[in-house]
Amino acid sequence: MKKAKESDIRFAEISRRNVYDIMRLSRSLPPEQQNLVAPNAVSIVEGIYTPNSWFRGIYERDIPAGFIMLSFGSELDSGIPNKNDVFLWRYMIAASHQGRNIGLLALKKVIRQLKESGYLHFYTSCSMDEGSPYPFYLKCGFIDTGKTLEDEQLLKLDLCHL
Repeated sequence: MKKAKESDIRFAEISRRNVYDIMRLSRSLPPEQQNLVAPNAVSIVEGIYTPNSWFRGIYERDIPAGFIMLSFGSELDSGIPNKNDVFLWRYMIAASHQGRNIGLLALKKVIRQLKESGYLHFYTSCSMDEGSPYPFYLKCGFIDTGKTLEDEQLLKLDLCHL
């Protein structure tokens, strides 16, 4: 399989033109991964009705390859929203695009944009079950906080130290 390049990766707003393509990507995941992330249709609805969320389709050139959703103003450390923190709420790459560097390139692109925009901390959480993205997040620079969030391992990336 040909590896993707960062210049091939782009984020597209969800619209009437692409919503079904992005929703269908969830069906491509193997069963062990389907149990680890909400279907894209659910995520899109949650994103529409959640203030301070940002969600996009991930594309390799013009081909839908995944979905990402962020939540701005994390309350993870103190219970008080911090405008400088961001939470990676949902992240999925379609099965046919996995192993081609798309997930890594897209996440690195988001990390760079967050850092350039002045955000300080980037959080995510993940299950430790079979198929977990835990090793992937560590590869991207996240560290395990030793805490859990809703039965998932909480990971943190200090953007100010990149």
